[in-house]
Amino acid sequence: ESTAQAYKGGFLTNIVKIELDSKINEKVFDYGCGVRDYCTLVKGKYIGIDVNPDFIKYAKLKYKNDTKQFYIKDITQKGLTIRNSKKSMYIIMLHHFNRKNNIQILKELAKVTKKYIIIVDIWPSKIPERWLLQ
Repeated sequence: ESTAQAYKGGFLTNIVKIELDSKINEKVFDYGCGVRDYCTLVKGKYIGIDVNPDFIKYAKLKYKNDTKQFYIKDITQKGLTIRNSKKSMYIIMLHHFNRKNNIQILKELAKVTKKYIIIVDIWPSKIPERWLLQ
């Protein structure tokens, strides 16, 4: 399966769907939501944040719904005001940040997540090993 297929409804979406095991009464938080369709896997309330205003604008237009909310925010700058999320997602985000920022982000996610955080990533095949050690 190609990387493009993995992103578009392939094995990655299936992994997230299985691990999420969404319930109608649960709130799910997604850091780095981008324009991906993972919000459609959430049966209850979904809160997605991203630092890119264009992504958030697109998501708000595409998923106009009372149960889907999108915000522009960078949790590496300040703590989250979102509370009581049953589950959180950090999908295809690890490779965008260095180790220090990932630890900071995951600590913030842990503060707002009651049950568990789903972390899934695809590492680019030509990433320098020294980058992983930063």
